[in-house]
Amino acid sequence: MKSITNEIGFKEIIIVDDCDFEVFYLCAKNLSKLLGIAYTKQIDDFDSLYWEFDFREAMFILAYNTFLGISIYSQKGKDASPADNKILDEVYELIKDSNELLNL
Repeated sequence: MKSITNEIGFKEIIIVDDCDFEVFYLCAKNLSKLLGIAYTKQIDDFDSLYWEFDFREAMFILAYNTFLGISIYSQKGKDASPADNKILDEVYELIKDSNELLNL
């Protein structure tokens, strides 16, 4: 797991970069428990999933792509405010050492 600024220019948490749908569902379930969140909108596509959630008054996306793995980023993308990025950093600190997130 790592926190990066991606090539598009916004902050993102890379949870795992190579996995399958089953790992995403496990991660989503455990992230919900760890952060006390609920997913407010779910977009499920052929090879990608985008699940929106609110954490500390900021909106984030838990994303899965068969080629890129699982990540979390601001729903605003590159237009994320410094406050959004600070909250994303808090999310990273809360989950980075969690053995429960993936249970692998």
